[in-house]
Amino acid sequence: MHALINFAVDLSPQSPPGVGPKLDLILHWLGYGIAAACGAAVAIQGARLAWTVRQGGVGIQEHGASLGWTMLGLIIVGAAGTIVATLT
Repeated sequence: MHALINFAVDLSPQSPPGVGPKLDLILHWLGYGIAAACGAAVAIQGARLAWTVRQGGVGIQEHGASLGWTMLGLIIVGAAGTIVATLT
């Protein structure tokens, strides 16, 4: 039991030699792509919600919920980078 309590986790991983800058470039491009996709998703969900309201309002709850889930996903994506930066 004492060995489990003293277990140390290395929170400063090192990338293999020569991979660091390339991996950072890929991760940055991936982050920009995800941010663009989240922005597009918010715009699409907002447009669908506006269209539903314009057509009479049937199904507003579903579109509102999907917009909320999209915003939650955007918050998680935004927080992920900060959490990883804090841990490393």
